[in-house]
Amino acid sequence: SDFYLVAGAHRGHGDGPNVLLLSSSGADVAAEYGVADVYGRGRGALLLDVDVDGVRELVVLNFKSALRAFAMEPPWPATDVVRSVFGHPPADEDALRGEPAPARRRDDGSHAMVPWDLDGDHRPEFLALGGVASLRLLRWRDGRLRFDAAAFAPDVYQPPPVAAVWADIGGQGETALLLVYGDDDRALHGPDSRRNRLLSWQGHRFVEL
Repeated sequence: SDFYLVAGAHRGHGDGPNVLLLSSSGADVAAEYGVADVYGRGRGALLLDVDVDGVRELVVLNFKSALRAFAMEPPWPATDVVRSVFGHPPADEDALRGEPAPARRRDDGSHAMVPWDLDGDHRPEFLALGGVASLRLLRWRDGRLRFDAAAFAPDVYQPPPVAAVWADIGGQGETALLLVYGDDDRALHGPDSRRNRLLSWQGHRFVEL
């Protein structure tokens, strides 16, 4: 398999271009395939058929720059389909060129997206980790992925979880979500801030088990 590497934005530093290495030759073909995202300041990436149309999308998560979603099929360079999938306007690289990084349009700043089919319609919902909201559930509405503001209780958001795992408890079709929290400041977030949480999906929101 080939290897995609985002350029990185640790604590907001760093810029593209991102790298796409072919396993057959080791050549970097990111520019040829249209996925270099030179001004993106990448934080993470995901390769998946997001909208279940038979074409896999490369979703690139960025720091203080637009989310990208590239349809990974010919002809190349790949088409940015972020508007049709997520409802965002495509990034305007001409407008980004030359701007200082702090001035670029902020997207959600997520560092990871975890897919799971919550409602059994064969289209994955996504849990986005990181960014201003720290935790967001994206569900399908009107043909696009939209933020579901009512999915979590307020105390789940702070401190922000650093990782998440979906699970089917006991193989009985009951969806559960494990949120893993990092080494955050207890004085800021409270003595229980490092406790991991196991949540169950109840059809319209998560409740803690």
